[in-house]
Formats: sequence, structure tokens, C-alpha cells
Amino acid sequence: MFQISDKNEFRHPVEFIFVGNLMQNNTPNFLDGTNRRRSMLILEADHLTKTYRVDQREITVLADVSLSVEAGAFIVIKGSSGSGKTTLLTLLSGLDHPTDGRVFIDGREITGASEAELAPLRNRTIGFVFQSFHLVPSMTARENVMFPAELKGDRDARQRADALLAQVGLADRADNLPSQLSGGEKQRVALCRA
Repeated sequence: MFQISDKNEFRHPVEFIFVGNLMQNNTPNFLDGTNRRRSMLILEADHLTKTYRVDQREITVLADVSLSVEAGAFIVIKGSSGSGKTTLLTLLSGLDHPTDGRVFIDGREITGASEAELAPLRNRTIGFVFQSFHLVPSMTARENVMFPAELKGDRDARQRADALLAQVGLADRADNLPSQLSGGEKQRVALCRA
């Protein structure tokens, strides 16, 4: 378990809990023919700090957060409301910039990257499930799931979307608009899209 430094101004710090590894083979074959295990970091945060200015006051939401995530790791970010979980995720994904510190995705530093550089990187490497889902209201469930894949030029976007929707029990709702879906169904569409 990793814990965010208690230098932040909140009484309930955020915790990182390593749940397990989702990789099917923990000892992959490498090009040199060996099976030795070596780190395959997909995400790194190096001394992240985020401070907001509210009126004349500075509020530090995150202070000196560092973490490394290997490919296949399943991590839970836990904390009370207002403890900085969403802020951390926006920093790790490049949706916001830290006040101090650095973020690396697949070994590439993204901290100072422009939006034009970050958008394709996020499309290829990060799946988002927003708290409010952010489904496009004029698109069907299938079209919402297909949308990121189509942006990448994936020719199998429709078949993949149908397969994902079937996996979450929504095959019969693929042609429904978000306004015709329950909250739980919208959440499952958002998961498929991610």
C-alpha cells in the first residue's frame, strides 16, 4: 500500500492499495530469450504536488506523491470525499498539470506536453470512466462505445463494441440512446467505452 504524504491539508489521506496483477503470465519472454522478470512500468508519478489558489489562500490538495505502476497491476485509490483522488487521476492522465513533480506514461514524460500531444496519447493508452459518464446524448450505446476506437481508425470498432456490450449484458440495448438507459446501464456503457 502506498499512502499520499500527510503534508496535504486534508485529515483523511488517499491510499493506494495493490490488489493484484492482471497479467496472465508474470514472467514474460524477452527478446534475449530469457524469462527473467523485469519491471514494465506503465505509469510513474514523481513527487507530484497540486496547489490551488482560492481568493488569497493557497490550498495544497496533493503533496509529494510518488508511485510506480507495472503493466497488469490492479490498483485501488481509496480516500474520503475531497481527499484528492480525482485530482490525482487528472494529473496522472494529463488532464491537468501538477504544481510540482513529473508524470510518465510508458516511460515518456507528459508533464509539459501540449494538449495536441496528450490527446492521442490518452486515446491510445488511457480508458476513462467519469463519475457522470459523459455519454454523448445523441449517440446510441453502441456508438458511444465505438467513438474512441473510431477516433483511432479501428476498422473493427462496431464488432468490438457489440462484443463488449454483450459481455456486460447490454446487447439488447445497443441501439438505445443514453436517455433510454438506467443509471447502471449508462455506467456499463461508459465502462465498455473506456
